[in-house]
Amino acid sequence: VLQEYLMNPMTYQGHKFDLRVWALVTSLDPLRVYLLGTGIPKVSQWNYSKAVEDVKEPCIHVLMPGTNECFQNKRANVLTPYPTRTNTQEWFDKVIPSGRDFWTQRAWPSVEWRVVELLVLARDAILHVDHQLKRNGLRYKRVFFLSPDIL
Repeated sequence: VLQEYLMNPMTYQGHKFDLRVWALVTSLDPLRVYLLGTGIPKVSQWNYSKAVEDVKEPCIHVLMPGTNECFQNKRANVLTPYPTRTNTQEWFDKVIPSGRDFWTQRAWPSVEWRVVELLVLARDAILHVDHQLKRNGLRYKRVFFLSPDIL
């Protein structure tokens, strides 16, 4: 994965996070996607730092709970309770930039767009396989779940 490094990411209580989102795709032609209305956050257990020496520090970046070396380090700042959804008032209050309006009108629509963008980019390759199966006489109902992680 190659992506731009964001020096000012959104944070949750000062911790960097990414989101697991769930989508049900029932058709690619026409595109029909149903997105679960909340993300499942994966939050780093260390406070985010812009310091040069921390850029390659994996514990500052997102790791799922259970990464023992990050939890046992003296820099760990373990979140309790750990957030489980992005559609709660607690999430709106503790994410920076904060507020329900920011999350529902800017951040979440951006997540939705990234899911659609991913599907549009992958559409031709998926339809190619679909058409190949149909040419070989296979009939099936295509439904698939998509669960990308979004930073």
